[in-house]
Amino acid sequence: MSGRVDHHGLSSAGTWERYRLIADNSRDVVLISDLEGRFVWVQPSIERLLGWTPEDVVGRRGRDFLHPDDVAATLQARADVLEHKKAVDDLVLRYLCKDGSYKECAVHGQPRLDPRTGEPLGGVFILRDDAGQIAALRALATLSRAAQIQVTSRSEQDLLDGTCRAVVEAGRFAYAWYVREVDGRLLPVASSGGPGGWLEDALDATGGEVLPGAPSARALATGQLAISSDLSDGSAARSGDRLGHAA
Repeated sequence: MSGRVDHHGLSSAGTWERYRLIADNSRDVVLISDLEGRFVWVQPSIERLLGWTPEDVVGRRGRDFLHPDDVAATLQARADVLEHKKAVDDLVLRYLCKDGSYKECAVHGQPRLDPRTGEPLGGVFILRDDAGQIAALRALATLSRAAQIQVTSRSEQDLLDGTCRAVVEAGRFAYAWYVREVDGRLLPVASSGGPGGWLEDALDATGGEVLPGAPSARALATGQLAISSDLSDGSAARSGDRLGHAA
């Protein structure tokens, strides 16, 4: 059996087979695009990550698989890679899975350069399913946005409204709110995300009281973050758990 010689020093069939097995079983997914942003090669491990086969993806653009809210960030990253020949990192993007859901991935991109001219031929993008890294990047993005808001806010209300928006938009949480304790009751001050009226409904469910044992009560008593693991249960509002991030 003759080996493939696509790279100097990797000419044996056995060597290429080992590299193929490593690539196919990696948790990362490598995608190679042309200058138009169309994928020309996709690592088979994409099927484990997103459900698509390489054949589903080759020939299509990256934006075809992105959450609509992430397209703008991707276009900027693509411009950096292909036009400015810069590597991009620390991106968290939501990719469409074959079942219709979206999965957050940490993304690294770098230009694929012509070895003779140094000009871009396309891009190489790596998708990584790393919950720890994704959480850290989301936290950094939220802190960065909040720091900008702190500098530009003209009042306390601007600061609180902007911070709640930053938590929802940069941190990608479903909703965020800020309440104060006034005479033993919770007073809503700022919020973002969620369906209209949800915070008022949650407060109405408890009569605005700070219920003993609820996360809100622990947060107010200790000054520390109190977390409720499940805010989707309808009983949460009645128990006060919907106020779990009150501080």
